[in-house]
Amino acid sequence: SADYERGLGMRLEDAVEYPYNMAIAAANDFNLTYLAGKYISDEARAIGVHQNYAPMIDVNRDYRNPIVNVRSFSDDPEVVINHATAFTQGMNEGKVLSTAKHFPGHGATDLDSHYELPVISLQKNEIEEYDLRPFRRMISEGVKSIMVGHLDVRAYEENESIPSTLSNNIINNLLLNEIKFEGLVVTDAMNMSAITKYYEEEDAVERAINAGNDIILFPPNDEAAVQAIISSVKSGSIPESRIDFSVKKILAAKKWLGLFENKLIAEDEIDQRVNTKKHKRLASEIAEKSITLLKNEKNIIPINPDKYYKTNLIIVRDTRSLSSLKKEKVFEDAIGRNLNYIKTTKISLRSRKKDFQNALKEAAKSDLVILAYYNSLGRSLEIDEKQKEFMDEILNENKNVVLISFGNPYLVNQFDNINTYAVTYGETDFSQYAMADAIVGKNNIQGKLPITIPNTEFKFGDGIQLASLGVFEDYYADSLYDFSKVDKLMEEAVNDKIFPGAVLAVGHRG
Repeated sequence: SADYERGLGMRLEDAVEYPYNMAIAAANDFNLTYLAGKYISDEARAIGVHQNYAPMIDVNRDYRNPIVNVRSFSDDPEVVINHATAFTQGMNEGKVLSTAKHFPGHGATDLDSHYELPVISLQKNEIEEYDLRPFRRMISEGVKSIMVGHLDVRAYEENESIPSTLSNNIINNLLLNEIKFEGLVVTDAMNMSAITKYYEEEDAVERAINAGNDIILFPPNDEAAVQAIISSVKSGSIPESRIDFSVKKILAAKKWLGLFENKLIAEDEIDQRVNTKKHKRLASEIAEKSITLLKNEKNIIPINPDKYYKTNLIIVRDTRSLSSLKKEKVFEDAIGRNLNYIKTTKISLRSRKKDFQNALKEAAKSDLVILAYYNSLGRSLEIDEKQKEFMDEILNENKNVVLISFGNPYLVNQFDNINTYAVTYGETDFSQYAMADAIVGKNNIQGKLPITIPNTEFKFGDGIQLASLGVFEDYYADSLYDFSKVDKLMEEAVNDKIFPGAVLAVGHRG
């Protein structure tokens, strides 16, 4: 099993990384969502992974949430349900166990359970209406497993020291008995601080099993966890019948996967099944359709390269080390192919007063400023005070500024002086390529907000639609299409003397 929310590429370098869930919802094409689930499953099975900890179906109810954010499809339960259902159908067809997470819902908090135990202080009716709806629906749609989150949910567990993962009330009573889920129940990672801060490992493992979990994920010490289970069964604190119950479910899952008939992978087929052109093409198409333009008051976009002699690309990142700014090189290179002379400036949390001053001078000498902000999931979504002051000055003093958020779409609510603003909902390579092409008019801009942004005018469904400028003599070929079937068909036609020869012409988006 593995966490491939965005595909194998989020864990392995030589595989496809798809855009984040919120980008998928912004593209709003259920067929593409289905194919993402299917293709991720195809690649997972090719390398011997049979359970994917996806889709994430948390409803992003608190915009300050540092760990859910763009990993969520939306702040609307129905949007979450529709895309999660399509994704799961694709996974089912690919014969990989799908996992809805994080039960009973991680969206209504501004804390990250990797570091703290988040408190969900909502009433039962609120949780039912928003957070549990996707889980109930996914169970009816055939999701194979559910991951329980490390959450303090007072509405269902009165003892505030017991997280959902270890709660008999939340797993046995609510999930298994009331909602009637019959699939696998898996804990969130047991090495997260929400557990390790409050429980000894042996105690946590015993509590997790007695609460109704079938799989203990990522304990701090595997051997200690196994020994704890054995000791608890021998002492009678975990009934042997409880172990049998989970083992039968695990064996049933393996049977559905076909592992009793074939437990081996075909190593010689991996190159043909992983990182394929059609998988890359899908990731690219989702990214292209997700680009969302929320402000274009000066009609700067699409950018006309002939109008701006000197462009200043300013990359702002919420990390301390500039050496970590390697990911941003993707956008830097891509935009460099699309525009004329570009000077790049990079700002990190380690940047000093001199760095900010030099960056401001460079911006002042430029005809166009592209201000690209990258934020890391798991960090506070509040912009660093010095970076905020710097960005405000850029936005106030330069007439032609394009602000791009490579991640957090809520960035705009921290500024009141933006006239051009576009969002990718993440910093995957394909999202960066898509943004570089979109802002110069190479692709249609058609993404729509799958959320409402508090304290702003932007609401669910907003997004300025712009048509591509048409045909480009590009600097690089789009090689992500696979024409082998067409080539074979034409060769057969020539061999069969249907025609003596042929030329294939391809029209692409007008």
